[in-house]
Amino acid sequence: MNNLTLTFDPTVVDLDALTAQVLEAWPKLSASAIEGRLVEIPVAYGGEDGPDLGDVAAHTGLTPAEVVRRHSAGEYVVYLLGFLPGFAFMGGLAPELAIPRHTAPHRATPRHTAPHRATPRRARPCPRARSASAASRPASTRWCRRAAGS
Repeated sequence: MNNLTLTFDPTVVDLDALTAQVLEAWPKLSASAIEGRLVEIPVAYGGEDGPDLGDVAAHTGLTPAEVVRRHSAGEYVVYLLGFLPGFAFMGGLAPELAIPRHTAPHRATPRHTAPHRATPRRARPCPRARSASAASRPASTRWCRRAAGS
């Protein structure tokens, strides 16, 4: 997955000029693997931490304990951080754990909940409406600061 985030002051930088520079430079860049780092995040499942764990289990035909075992055994890649600090778009969910989105969004998602669906999946830093199932969330919010390097 290729992504680029640019932060700039639009009162100082001309958007059209910046866009032209990026479009000219982008195809000339060589592809390279980026060495990442492993961040282990303790996760709590079910109940208030993952209100849809039972639904995920029912959809997959697995027990809640088996969903937790398989999900927690995975290694996930952060493709990019989204529009909110800590809002990570991640890949790596085992295909047998992927489930479809809700037909109607839930009114709110608990803070730091990790939606349980096909990739890319996201970890939400704050409460908001959602249409993906939430089966888990980090047991601590300290991972947000550690993952960001502070």
